[in-house]
Amino acid sequence: MHTNFSDVKAGFQAYLENLYGKEQINNDNAQGGVNLFDYNDELKDYLENELNIDVDSIEGSLSEILDRALIANINAVNTNQSNNNGFVTEYLFDLLRDNDFVKTIDLNGDSKLDNDEIKEFMEYISLNDNNAENVSYKDIYDGVNSVKNGEYIKDQLDAGNTTLDVANQILDNLSEIQAEQAGNIQQTATQNINANTGASGASGGSGSGDDTDEAIWVSGQTSLAGKTEEELLEIKAEKQEKADEQRERLNSVYDGSDSGVKTREQNVQAAYELYMRRLDEEKVDKTRLQEKISQIDAKEAQIDAQEIKISNQEAKIQQNENAYNSAKSTRENLESALSALQGASSDDPDEQAAIEAQIASVTSALNTAKAKEEETKKTLEYSKRVLEKMEATKETYESDLAALNSEKDQIEAEILQTIGPNIAEAMNGYNNAKENLNTYKENTAENIKAQIDASEKEVSEIEKTITDNKNRNDNIEYSPNLLSKAIVQEALKYLGDNEADASADKFLYKWHSSSRQTGWCAAFVSYVMEQVANNTDLDIPDWYEEIENQYWQVNVHRAAEKENELIESNQAQPGDIVLFDYDGDGTMQHIGIVYAIEGDMMYTIEGNSGNCVKVNEYDLSNPVNQNITYVNIVDKK
Repeated sequence: MHTNFSDVKAGFQAYLENLYGKEQINNDNAQGGVNLFDYNDELKDYLENELNIDVDSIEGSLSEILDRALIANINAVNTNQSNNNGFVTEYLFDLLRDNDFVKTIDLNGDSKLDNDEIKEFMEYISLNDNNAENVSYKDIYDGVNSVKNGEYIKDQLDAGNTTLDVANQILDNLSEIQAEQAGNIQQTATQNINANTGASGASGGSGSGDDTDEAIWVSGQTSLAGKTEEELLEIKAEKQEKADEQRERLNSVYDGSDSGVKTREQNVQAAYELYMRRLDEEKVDKTRLQEKISQIDAKEAQIDAQEIKISNQEAKIQQNENAYNSAKSTRENLESALSALQGASSDDPDEQAAIEAQIASVTSALNTAKAKEEETKKTLEYSKRVLEKMEATKETYESDLAALNSEKDQIEAEILQTIGPNIAEAMNGYNNAKENLNTYKENTAENIKAQIDASEKEVSEIEKTITDNKNRNDNIEYSPNLLSKAIVQEALKYLGDNEADASADKFLYKWHSSSRQTGWCAAFVSYVMEQVANNTDLDIPDWYEEIENQYWQVNVHRAAEKENELIESNQAQPGDIVLFDYDGDGTMQHIGIVYAIEGDMMYTIEGNSGNCVKVNEYDLSNPVNQNITYVNIVDKK
């Protein structure tokens, strides 16, 4: 059914005037607008009985959003303003009843709308409690368009109001809703989300300087591995702050400072007072009931306080778990490095002495790492035991509460037997208000906890990246393969060098004597090889000297193929060359240096990747990465 909102506006105002008197409504308007929260039950009755709208079908959201919208309409009528706001409200009302639109602003993914989700959308289009009447059609129009093109969900993801899984589900919904635009929407919105979560659309350096193919090729890369520790710590701090803010919001639900809890507690208090008055009118002895309700309230307060303790303890556990995982990973990495060193030997006395010195250094570091792992493990286990006790206490409280509620139900049953239906309405009103409060707290807390989990997962991933990056650098530092070590450490010196600040010019003009329009991925590799050759006595293939044209990666591939130096990924080592054939036509378009290969994941150091030197990450199990070729450099005989 399509709603004629002018009828709603006029009809509802007439309804309120009949119910409360025209003078009262005019007085409310004169004091800044009709507060329709005061008339919420009448509003629901009017919408359901007069307009045949099932309010519960959109999870009670009408109480918050339509109240505000109707205020704007009523104020507009009484002040002879234009009917623009009436049109806005009609449009918005229709949107909120549109199941497709509901899917696009359903931030917790439960296929319903709750007040927080409506509030987030309204705040997104600059609506708040103080300027409801100032929302324009353009505000809502722009807001709806931002939903359609993926900007809204990206911003909500940035703000921590939803999770990546839900955001991706919304993208799927958008694709279904607007099938004819699915390609553009999915591409735009997915890029927005990937930008937030660390996925990179960075391009590598093709010989022609054209980044189009490479932008497609590296769509599966992640950028976290390529960031400095300082950058990662800054990102981590931002994510942790977001998690802390969400935890504070969770605690506000339990300590009663949340606005939604406050409103519902006021409703409970009003319903309680009415309930007690009705008992007095019926001359019922309410002493036992009041005592039981008081005991229930006290027990619920205990549970809420315990929930706050549990929430804070969970935050400690997450921090302790991150510290333990980091310590464990470091210990495992050092054990692996020590094993590799112990298996290495050299006929050169100086090289053998260097290996033995490395073994002593790693052994010392390993002992320290083992002690750190044991310490963090004990701290984590203790914090988990504390949480178990807290949860056990909460379960005891909940059991006590269930018993108290059962006793209260028995008392109310006795009252109903004595008085009958005369008291039932007030009794049900109080119990429903209490149930509404508890349901709101439960649902809101569950939604916030999901957001906390998502934020803390991001923090953990960043912690892991910091540790993994350190471990990779340690592996290179402790490597018995001196050529591997020299090439990678030299390449890492130039991370962040880019075209914008001209720091990449040393690669470009050294090898091309041309402009920055030229792809310089090969020039970067050549530069690194030259530095190693000039500064060490290690044996470097002289391919880097053949850079007479900008398609050096093609020449390297041909030379390596001729010399039988092409190898598989399971043979590649840090310092080897990696070549990329984007379209599978047998011609290499991009080149880099292997940084590390860990299972199915390969990390590279590449020049002209997004116009700078950076670390990239590739999932070798992904079919898109099947046209990668490796050249043996570090094991040259």
